[in-house]
Amino acid sequence: MLRGAAVANILKGASGVVALLLVFAAAFFSYQRGKEVGIRQLQTEANHRLDLFASAVEGVAKPLENIPATIQLHPEVLEILRTPGTLRSTRAVNDYLRRLNAHVGGLAAFTVNVRGVVVASSNTTTHDDSLLGTDVSFRPYFLDSLAGRVGKHFSIGIDGGGAGYFVSYPVRDGAVVVGVAVIKIGLHPVDQLWNLVGSPALIADANNVVILASRPEWQYRAISPLTVEQRVNLQLTRAYSDLEILPIQGFPTVGDDVDVRTDSQKMTLIRPLDGMDWRVSIVLDLKQVHRAARMAALTGGGGATLLLLLALAAVQWRRIAKQRRLVRRMLEQSNVALEIKVAERTHDLSTINDQLRREVHERNVAEQSLRAAQSELVQAGKMAVLGQLSAGITHELTQPLGAMRTIAGNAEEFLLRGKLDSATQNLKILGRLVDQMGSIIQPLKNFARKSEPVFQKVDLSKSLDDALFLLSSRIRALQVEISNPVGKGQFFVRCEQNRLEQVLINLLSNSLDALGEQDLPRVITIRAEQGGDGSCDAFMTRISVSDNGSGMDEATRARLFEPFFTTKESGAGLGLGLVISRDILTEFGGTIEIVSTPSRGTCFRLRIPSYES
Repeated sequence: MLRGAAVANILKGASGVVALLLVFAAAFFSYQRGKEVGIRQLQTEANHRLDLFASAVEGVAKPLENIPATIQLHPEVLEILRTPGTLRSTRAVNDYLRRLNAHVGGLAAFTVNVRGVVVASSNTTTHDDSLLGTDVSFRPYFLDSLAGRVGKHFSIGIDGGGAGYFVSYPVRDGAVVVGVAVIKIGLHPVDQLWNLVGSPALIADANNVVILASRPEWQYRAISPLTVEQRVNLQLTRAYSDLEILPIQGFPTVGDDVDVRTDSQKMTLIRPLDGMDWRVSIVLDLKQVHRAARMAALTGGGGATLLLLLALAAVQWRRIAKQRRLVRRMLEQSNVALEIKVAERTHDLSTINDQLRREVHERNVAEQSLRAAQSELVQAGKMAVLGQLSAGITHELTQPLGAMRTIAGNAEEFLLRGKLDSATQNLKILGRLVDQMGSIIQPLKNFARKSEPVFQKVDLSKSLDDALFLLSSRIRALQVEISNPVGKGQFFVRCEQNRLEQVLINLLSNSLDALGEQDLPRVITIRAEQGGDGSCDAFMTRISVSDNGSGMDEATRARLFEPFFTTKESGAGLGLGLVISRDILTEFGGTIEIVSTPSRGTCFRLRIPSYES
């Protein structure tokens, strides 16, 4: 038994070692693969940037390379080479070279005789790098062109002058080379192009000497050690003046046949420039590549770890498979019992839902009945008000009727006497009296008709005028002064005109009742305003109806909105006016409140939604 346990422990340990080796192997492979992919991507991106930069450098130098070939086309050029010392021809050629150089944008253009002496120059007027009379026979570009070839070389100016790219062409008189035409091209625009590379970069000539670099400390340094022959040649040609050419410290050494060099931290790409003996080198930092490779190693190791964990999980799954089958059987039994309970509960819920539907239907019916009853109550309130107004309306109609009876008798008498003009005037008066009676009856008819609550644009002034007209007889009888500054078209509210008039009549009637036993003066003040500081009041119209009556105490004010509560004598009112008014305002989204103080009067304050056009 103990021996079997020991064997099992050994197997477990061996499995752990194998798993650890697999994880390390996956991480190492992922690191190497990630490094290769990263270097390849970095090299591809850098090659694109090198192509763009090389094209830009060639665009600086190459457009002017053919200019020296055109210099010999000027007739005076051959003249000064054939007959040196001719002052007139020398001036003409100097002026020609100056205009030509100014047009093409070179640093200088000059002509050299076969002895290597500059006989004409574009810069004679400024004496800046004109080289007139200077011996340049040791320069490589002169030697190349004297041999009949095109010369292209980078050099620092004689006596330490400005550096430039010299391009030379042989000047022939027939088949004989009689001189050399040279243009010096400035390379300072290249300094503006280093951003295209995005990394440290340099341009080296055929001597592996850096002539342009993004880092100033690299310029006029060698990217590889110079041989003794190269050093002697540089001293003879003075291509870099008297500068000592030292190798760049830490720069990867590359040969002529190598275009990529990679070490542990950096990668150098080299690209030759077309038609030139120059090469562009870019130094790329591999830190990001190593970092990405480490992330790939972590991912690979993590993936291997995950796979091992999945394998371990599969083994564990097999171990618990039996337990799952047992649990499944237990769950199936539980599900059967649960389904039985769910069926029972579902039946109970269906019964409850049916009961709720019946109750909702009954409530909807009750609500419709309540709305109908409320509408009938509003109409009953109107009829009650009309009953109170009937005496005043009858009095208003009595006077026109009496006048009509008298005028009709007069018109009859005038007709008997043949006075047709007088009879016509009396009949016209009768017509005006009929119109006057119609104007008295029409508001009463409008107020009495039954209406449904319909939202519409209502002029507050019109509703106030109609309400005051219907109460005009009581107002005159009580000698009440009405202060109503609300003008026509000043305020528009969103409600139903007939019901708004009913609310105003109820409030004005209460105020008139309160002023019945009040000593003169008796005043009712009506005010209206729209907007306000609060976000809610900004869309409401506020109306106040105030009187200077005796007011009411707190206990009375607290019961004003109770149905059938009234402070009037028996038979003078039903106690429903304020209740109906409150319901009407609520129906249209408004409110009503009462402010009253004993011996100081009562104020009814209404808030009704303003009509927004």
